[in-house]
Amino acid sequence: MTPTEPSNSEFFSLDIGGMTCASCVSRVEKALDKIPWVKAATVNLATEQARVRIKRGASSLAEIIALIKKTGYEAKESSVRGDLDQKIAKSFWAADGLGRVALSFLLSAPSSYL
Repeated sequence: MTPTEPSNSEFFSLDIGGMTCASCVSRVEKALDKIPWVKAATVNLATEQARVRIKRGASSLAEIIALIKKTGYEAKESSVRGDLDQKIAKSFWAADGLGRVALSFLLSAPSSYL
């Protein structure tokens, strides 16, 4: 996909409350996967967040939140929201690992002179 090509999906980040185990994560993910206009959904227990990618203009975020609440968990929109393509940004630490290699070299170099 080229940068000028419009994306046909929207990306949402949700804060999920009430999850205590991996089974809870699985329950929320399965509920989201049943929605036909949801392209992808991942839930993270440690951060208590769900990342949902839906078809652009398919439905509202309120319906997704209502479904999660119906499943038995609290849900609200996180402060992060936008197009999926805009959210994928390469950072110094995650681009290709070069930043981490350089940092580890700088930190270990003084110990090689001892």
